[in-house]
Amino acid sequence: MSGYAITVRKEADALHATIPGALDKARQRKETAEADLRQSRAALDGARRSGNPAAVQVATEAVQVSEDERRHAERLMALAKKRLADRDAMVASLEKARSRGETDSFLVPVEGDVRRTGADGNAIPDPSAPLLPGQKIETGRDGKARLFLGHGDVDVRLGESASFEIVADSDYRRYLEVAPAAEDAPRIRDEIVKIEFRMERQTAEKSRAGTWVSDDGAFYKLSVDGNRITLHTDARPITEQDVKATYPVAGSIPLREGEKQTFRLDARGNKLSGTWSRLPIKAEMCTVPAEGGDVAGEIVDAKHLIVVRYARSSYLARTGMGVLTNDYCAEVQVVAKRDLETRLFGPSQGGWIGVGVDIHDEPGRILIKIGWKGHLFVPSVAGGSTADSAGLRNKDEILAIDGVEVKTLTAGEALWRLSGAPGSEVKLLVLHRKEKEPVTLSLRRVELPQPKQK
Repeated sequence: MSGYAITVRKEADALHATIPGALDKARQRKETAEADLRQSRAALDGARRSGNPAAVQVATEAVQVSEDERRHAERLMALAKKRLADRDAMVASLEKARSRGETDSFLVPVEGDVRRTGADGNAIPDPSAPLLPGQKIETGRDGKARLFLGHGDVDVRLGESASFEIVADSDYRRYLEVAPAAEDAPRIRDEIVKIEFRMERQTAEKSRAGTWVSDDGAFYKLSVDGNRITLHTDARPITEQDVKATYPVAGSIPLREGEKQTFRLDARGNKLSGTWSRLPIKAEMCTVPAEGGDVAGEIVDAKHLIVVRYARSSYLARTGMGVLTNDYCAEVQVVAKRDLETRLFGPSQGGWIGVGVDIHDEPGRILIKIGWKGHLFVPSVAGGSTADSAGLRNKDEILAIDGVEVKTLTAGEALWRLSGAPGSEVKLLVLHRKEKEPVTLSLRRVELPQPKQK
């Protein structure tokens, strides 16, 4: 076997060794959850017969926790079974490639939804069929694949929601094998380098799709279409620097509804340019008009970072108090122009600490505070959850994440550090409510679509 075939075979063997174990653990976890559920339901029946409302409430919560645990175990079992099937498809693809003498470029579906279409647009159901120019490989939200091109000299790894089009790189390599000293051999070698660079760039561009979080804690959805990047959020926090809403007697009034903002960007290498826009903002009785403008920025893939720079207006929206009539909008005016730089971190790897966090709170507050103050709180922890088992409690303050103090981070940086791959570990320095000394807790991130924050 060649080097790349050995590599893929080792990965298949590793999957073969680990997936059945994960399936057994998930099955055992489900059995334990079902036993707990039976006991909880029996306790609930007894509490109802006793007529004790407090006992009924406690037993009802215990039943809910047991049902949640059983559903989670069932999801783990389904995931393990799916990965077992993916493993089998991966091994079958490798064996078929080996039977051809490993002379062709070929596709190895590693996991999940992997689709291939020909140059004519028709689906190619056989994953072991040779890769040919004009074919397109696409992965779904849970899909991963590896492509070995040009006798395995090029190894392309596709992550989730990615696509890749095959070019005639293998033809170039065969030509060089036959005529290595040909007059145009240097040009062909240069062309191969360009193709490989283009492959790497396509893979990097597609891997950016997903959920990103900005410095102010807003979650943005990033989509990719060629070199076009779109970032959108429905919940960008509105600060007094954006809109100062006032009302007689009360003075400044915080705006709690998030701003709907969109960036439409073109990527040229790591440079970004394009436009931004936001929808009108409701400020008590006033409406601040929609706004937009030009954007410049860059992508730093190595740091999982996007930076965008743009100018926007600061508004005053003053609501008047009616005496014999309803309140009314007294004025809306631009009071300043600001140059902003927004950093976004991502994309999310799908794992979270298992509880919501509050980025708009601070110790001992009396009045409502809007905006990041360098404090990260856990409003509540569900009994029986992984966070509860790890030691997190209601109203805990998270002081540090993996050794980095929260007060030195922006809201987005803090949320990004709390996220990670499902199953990965994060260490938190936590101060329990009414305690003087913090404690260090270790948590395993759980799979969630997106962390919630207040």
